[in-house]
Amino acid sequence: EYLFARFVSRMFPQGSAGPDGAGNTSNTNINLAPNARDPMLVTSRKEDRYGNPPPGGGPCLPSLEVLVDSKGPLKQQILQPCQGSDIGYLLYRGDGASGPMRLLRDLGASTQYVDRYVDPGTTYRYAVRAYDSEGAVGAMSVQVSAVSTDTAAPSAPTGLAATPGPQMATITWSANTDRDVSGYKVYLSDTSGGPYTAVTPEPIEASRPRSWVITGLDSTKTWYVTLTAVDYAGNESAPASEVSVLPDP
Repeated sequence: EYLFARFVSRMFPQGSAGPDGAGNTSNTNINLAPNARDPMLVTSRKEDRYGNPPPGGGPCLPSLEVLVDSKGPLKQQILQPCQGSDIGYLLYRGDGASGPMRLLRDLGASTQYVDRYVDPGTTYRYAVRAYDSEGAVGAMSVQVSAVSTDTAAPSAPTGLAATPGPQMATITWSANTDRDVSGYKVYLSDTSGGPYTAVTPEPIEASRPRSWVITGLDSTKTWYVTLTAVDYAGNESAPASEVSVLPDP
């Protein structure tokens, strides 16, 4: 960090104007992700509207690969990192099959990153640029595209309980720990082990209180309840451990 601070201090003394003469950098249309480094620290030359440097100069040209996870996230990995201990990397992302690339994150010296903020079925393009401690920024690497997919079901819900009431039962459960769970489905049967019938017309949204009231139950027999979790891609979990309830008259 000392080297970067020294570079900025030398290029833009306190109170002086920035590269455009008005105190602004040339990266006006690049949206920085949270915790991304200020482009001033790594930009010493004019760039085009998409953040691309002029040809030539700067550190080496790295290559990039993208790995697809079954739960949706896309992992970016630099295959040919530059030589030297003072090299950092800027990771860019483009949404869709075409369009501008925008700064996703300053990786620092790291050569890997997992992009979790992706939508299943959507194409994303990634590229990387290297920079050094003197502020020189290399050219953009070849773009690599990947489609985010989510084929893995959430884990089964836990903590399922049924409390009896007058010809009714109140069902409660614990929150699922999978971050992509969008809702829950409640199932009911008059036979242990099923077959079950869904009693929720649509999944109960994960943001709502984790409870559901089943009414109109015959209080002369025992009922059996189970529950599943559903993620944003529509994958449904295995059922929770079955619980039984005998409604009050």
